[in-house]
Amino acid sequence: MTYQFIAPGEAKSWEKIRTLAKECIRLSQGERPEVRRLKTIYEDRRKANGLSRAGMDALIYRLIYGKEPVGSSSTLKIRYWRTGHHVPVNRDTALAFARALDLLPQDAAWFLTAWLDKSLEFYPEAPPDQDLLYWQRRRRLEDLASDYLNRMSENPPAPLNGIRLMEGAPLSNLRHLYYVDALQYICQDPSSSFWKKHIYSIRYDMELKRSLKLLGEIPRKTMIRHLIILGLPDLTTDWINEQLDFFGYLPLCPDHTLTGGEYLDRLLLGILAAYESLNQKNGPELTRLWFLDCYRKLDAYFIKNQKNSFRFMYFKSLE
Repeated sequence: MTYQFIAPGEAKSWEKIRTLAKECIRLSQGERPEVRRLKTIYEDRRKANGLSRAGMDALIYRLIYGKEPVGSSSTLKIRYWRTGHHVPVNRDTALAFARALDLLPQDAAWFLTAWLDKSLEFYPEAPPDQDLLYWQRRRRLEDLASDYLNRMSENPPAPLNGIRLMEGAPLSNLRHLYYVDALQYICQDPSSSFWKKHIYSIRYDMELKRSLKLLGEIPRKTMIRHLIILGLPDLTTDWINEQLDFFGYLPLCPDHTLTGGEYLDRLLLGILAAYESLNQKNGPELTRLWFLDCYRKLDAYFIKNQKNSFRFMYFKSLE
């Protein structure tokens, strides 16, 4: 059976979230605010250099690739980046684009965290002990994971009762709890025979290990999912934003969009505001169930409307 909205304010809060989700989809069809700002930066640089747009694109191409463009097709990607049709395929190319635009430090930080929707720092491998920020971040994420494991092992929420854990295998237990915890958000029928089958969380093993070590490109949406799962039931907007800022990501902002233009932040802020209000009225146990059912309804809605980028609790390993 699905959860029924019976506690004070639950049904009304869900109606507000559903309306907000529709509004966020509608807004996402327009031009990204980040693209508008990038266009302004581009135009300022172009005018300062006394170039046409074609000439400026050619200059940026030369600065990125160290060679002359061959025809207009070579610079087409530059035009696509500055007009919001695409973003660079990787961080190195994006940073080369930022350098070619001669961005000031604060604009370069905005470029990475807002326009590109990535973390400010990137760790291909664990840095030496002298990199205090990295190790502080890694320890904080490990502490959040450890607290989550202890909390879920001692007092799991009702939907996860009965999960068997292995003695002396904390990382495997963490992976399995996290995986099943996330899985319940996208499974639309919790009473189906699906939950009677063996769930193979091992497919998420390497990805979770990399995340816990903060290695590789960890998408902002992935970090948001980590924070929601590890932080429940004590979620607040201030706490989420404090963590995002600490880990080098842009805090939630109503006017921020994903690289595809989706107003996911605005939706998340609405959900978190409703969650905090309901938590104060009804307590964490009921509010967690509301959040779970609220997301399931949203997930079904986004699947139906082919808006998968809004599915912030979904990840590929769950398939």
